[in-house]
Amino acid sequence: IIDKPDGLIEKILKGDLDFAIVEGLVSNKNIKTTLIGSDRLVAFCSIDFNVPSKLKLEELLNYDLLLRESGSPSRRILDYQLAIKGKKIEHPRMESISNKVILSIAVNGNGIALLPYEVVQKELEAGTVKEIELDVPLERKLFIINHINKKFTSTEKKTFLLCQKLLANRLN
Repeated sequence: IIDKPDGLIEKILKGDLDFAIVEGLVSNKNIKTTLIGSDRLVAFCSIDFNVPSKLKLEELLNYDLLLRESGSPSRRILDYQLAIKGKKIEHPRMESISNKVILSIAVNGNGIALLPYEVVQKELEAGTVKEIELDVPLERKLFIINHINKKFTSTEKKTFLLCQKLLANRLN
């Protein structure tokens, strides 16, 4: 199931889902969160997009931005860091719920995107996009969440621990 954190929490609380993987902290007294790893958000663009290789975070606002939708965990990280500097995103060139769409549009030279490193790693290594170094690190944390009273069966526990281990190894 792919859903926003609130939807996943609702399903866990109703008993429709045993556990989920979410970006960012969850503040619900009935939900247990276990940190499984972190990665960073990367600012990037096509190799021929005219932009310096290093920018201050607030300088991103001078460019066409290709972003996740407002309220998504990755977007909240960016919005929070800009708010610290007294800035906010007024009119991004594009917002999408799809990392693949954002990546495709950035590869085609239509602006600067911010996505998790893992999403854009292959394109960075292939040289089809270039990373823009920012003065502020943008890190996201990933958690496995479950109902605080959930009693896992032996098989569910093994599945939970396997997911936790695989994701931790992949991210760290």
